Amino acid sequence: MPAQTTDLTTKTAVEELSTRIDYLNQPVIFEGKSKSLNYNLVAGIQPAEINGVKLSATCVVAADNKAWVSFHTKGSLVGGELLTIDITEPATPVIVQSAQSESHYFNDVYKSFDNQSLLVCGDQKNENNVRTFFAGLNLDENSVPESNFGWVKNSNASSGNSITYTNRNNNQYLWMTNGSNG
Repeated sequence: MPAQTTDLTTKTAVEELSTRIDYLNQPVIFEGKSKSLNYNLVAGIQPAEINGVKLSATCVVAADNKAWVSFHTKGSLVGGELLTIDITEPATPVIVQSAQSESHYFNDVYKSFDNQSLLVCGDQKNENNVRTFFAGLNLDENSVPESNFGWVKNSNASSGNSITYTNRNNNQYLWMTNGSNG
């Protein structure tokens, strides 16, 4: 299937992207009745702006030495971003790519079982309407998404909220939740 064109604008200037990370490295302890969980809050990421509107983070997923964070706008403006972060050194993550769009926003991201693509969902603005989309972004040898969707599917509902993928008995299933159309 030929790649679907998009308005994804990618940036890979690590030095510029690194200004968006606030390194925290603070302990976080959750006390429960029977046990405690201890974590390290590594960093916070300053959201980008699209057309003067600050984005809001919607999802983070990690696999191997990469993490991906999705963002969207709130309100009537459609726009989003997908960050790829190198977490080889967990205490000092590095943003290696920003992919921004003025016609898509991203609510969820999921890495495929074959490690060759990211599955994303959210909303896509087409002409005068906004509708749910879900799509695949092929990953390069460094687990960084390409700048075009490998495939895109739309639904008439609004607000693609979450996406996941299952593999049962050699059959692959893509699951997506979305909001209503009104």
